[in-house]
Amino acid sequence: PTLTENERAAAEVKRREENDQKAKVAEQRRRDRALITRFPDEATHNAERVTAQAVFNDLIQIAYKRIEQLRAERAAINTELEFYQNDPKKAPVKVQRRIAENEEDIAEQQRYIVTQQEEKRKVQQRYDAELVQLKELWAAERAAAGNAAATAAGTPPSTTAAKPASGSR
Repeated sequence: PTLTENERAAAEVKRREENDQKAKVAEQRRRDRALITRFPDEATHNAERVTAQAVFNDLIQIAYKRIEQLRAERAAINTELEFYQNDPKKAPVKVQRRIAENEEDIAEQQRYIVTQQEEKRKVQQRYDAELVQLKELWAAERAAAGNAAATAAGTPPSTTAAKPASGSR
């Protein structure tokens, strides 16, 4: 029996959907393998997490040091401002500009710190999600290794072996 135009189109759509689903499953398996290769155990994962967090901590610390420098500069400006009875409006334009630039620089550093803290939080969340996924993958890997050992020893494999979670990303 030959298919009608509509039936052929529907079959083509179904075939494409099946191929897309197979590709998604294959891609998730590839990602899982890459993840488990990169992090063979929890200690490796935690070490990389600590390294990633240290980068953000260093950047934040540098920004705080810069704010300290800017505050020291502001103290020097304030000393100069005392000559004008602590009224910035009476100070020359050059001093007023230095005050404005100093305040702007401090605000910029504070925004940078907030941005880095937000990025640090996102990285922490990513590592938390990865750890949940990795625990499932490690458990499945141990179960598969146990089944392989049992099969090699001549005993039937366990039917309760954990399967890796696909699509958990």
